[in-house]
Amino acid sequence: MSQVTAWQEEKLIGRLADWILRHRLVTPAVLLLEANKPFSFLGSQALWMLQPLLGPAIGHERVAVYARLLEDSTSVERLLECLELRRTIGQDAGRADDR
Repeated sequence: MSQVTAWQEEKLIGRLADWILRHRLVTPAVLLLEANKPFSFLGSQALWMLQPLLGPAIGHERVAVYARLLEDSTSVERLLECLELRRTIGQDAGRADDR
């Protein structure tokens, strides 16, 4: 398994943030990520353990990439920043549409 490059990691964070926004789960996601930020490494280890079960459903490589992402607590912080930025941009666009 190859390591994820910084560019791939940013792309993955962006896709995950887009998915969260599209499903209108920003508030629960932010609360969950903030509350569990110190435990992100444990979450990554849980993904590694669940990879044989999750792999056939969503792909073994995708599970591995998300597990590697959670191993680094700075990635969780970048995801939170990305969510906040995209939510702010979305709210500003909504206000512009109301005018």
